[in-house]
Amino acid sequence: MGAFACLSTLVPVSEALANKPIVYVVVIDGLDGDAVEAGNAPFISGLFEGTGGNGSYFPASRSVIPAETNPNHTAMMTGALPGKSGVAANAFAIYGPLANEDTCETTGPLDYSMLPNETSGESPTCPQAETIFESVRRQSGKRHPLTSVVMGKPKLGRIFDVTYRGNRAADAIWAPCDDTPEDDSYCESVPTNPATGYALSDTVVMDEVIDQVENGITLKEKQRRAKFTFVNLPQVDSAGHATGRGLVYDLAVGLADAEIERLADALKESGEWDRSAILLVSDHSMDTTPTKVSLTSEIEDAGVPGNAFTVVQNGSVDFVYLADRKAPRRERNELLATMREAILGTPGVTEALYRKRNRADGGKKHTIRKAQPDWSAGKRTGDIVATSDAGVAFAEPNLAGNPLVGNHGAPQTADNFMSVIGGWPKIRTGTVDGNSKRALIRNNDVASTVMRLFGLAAPKNNVGRPIKGAFEKGTFRKRR
Repeated sequence: MGAFACLSTLVPVSEALANKPIVYVVVIDGLDGDAVEAGNAPFISGLFEGTGGNGSYFPASRSVIPAETNPNHTAMMTGALPGKSGVAANAFAIYGPLANEDTCETTGPLDYSMLPNETSGESPTCPQAETIFESVRRQSGKRHPLTSVVMGKPKLGRIFDVTYRGNRAADAIWAPCDDTPEDDSYCESVPTNPATGYALSDTVVMDEVIDQVENGITLKEKQRRAKFTFVNLPQVDSAGHATGRGLVYDLAVGLADAEIERLADALKESGEWDRSAILLVSDHSMDTTPTKVSLTSEIEDAGVPGNAFTVVQNGSVDFVYLADRKAPRRERNELLATMREAILGTPGVTEALYRKRNRADGGKKHTIRKAQPDWSAGKRTGDIVATSDAGVAFAEPNLAGNPLVGNHGAPQTADNFMSVIGGWPKIRTGTVDGNSKRALIRNNDVASTVMRLFGLAAPKNNVGRPIKGAFEKGTFRKRR
């Protein structure tokens, strides 16, 4: 049976939803917009010229900082910045006993007078901001636009397995199994890369997306069409980590481009291309990092005891936490000032900023809020956030702690990729460049864009704004 015939058996959507586009957010993990501009993604590039569909490209777009997978995917789905979303980085620390190394669930009270515990944050217990999946249910109830999550990385399936009123918020989740208790209820036994645990290829992931285009998702023994699908393609990121920027990375970009073309072809065959709006984005870019530095050893060499702090590594970003955030203020500030001086004296370090003001070292001058107002900080952020120079990454607690050839996290890897493509006639075609508000897009703008396309308000904690430059005037006029 052909794709069109299969679709005809799906339960019809409500008349109100039929007037809205079918929306996708497809994340090509680790894609730098420069790689597309260099000609490595010819299908995608062609859409920006009106070949085969519509496409708006935003070359000035940016990731949120840290420029990493988990905080940026969370920013896309909540509209919140990492300091407020609950997912402060790919790895962070919490001042309390944790149930396991991946969770944010504490088994006892928070205690800021003790050394915090590191977590990967790869758990539905970590997001603290409302996601798209929860928001559509809250605003639309039983008649909400159906949502689906298709992730090539098991950890992303877990993070977005959030609940609403005791039930799973997303209507369907697909991700490879990763042998942890939290993902057994939805994960799929799919081929994986033994080195990463991710789906073996972007093709494996796109096979599932296309299957859902053709057959829908199963709800209460009926096949229904998801109106919003969130997808992660991991292969470009894996190539970048393994080899850095170069031939292998560029080849992976070309393979991802072919998978986007497959999706477009499937939508055309199903008759849905003219109703499809695809936010095709990346979470961060990639930097080849042959040089590694360790802040743990540098801080200890400055005379700070090893039990007075801990460092959580995030590629080209380090979070430095005090063992005792409740120590007397002067003592605490002087200790932080000593650590910051040691960090800034480390070759390859570009910046070291405080989470909160330090009266012993410039007051507000060296805080994230003052020096980098586009970033964000919260209780899960380190007391000092350090970033490395291009070509340099952190390795904690020693130089053997980070064997990856390619890394990201610091501002030089925030040069992401942002576009809106599809056959929906309200999508504009062309490049939106410059320094205007329309051109300066960040990943946390995705959430409000998706919700407004459905005529709904953005999630509760959203601080982003709709990507109006990608659509015809008046697209976002009506709003519940």
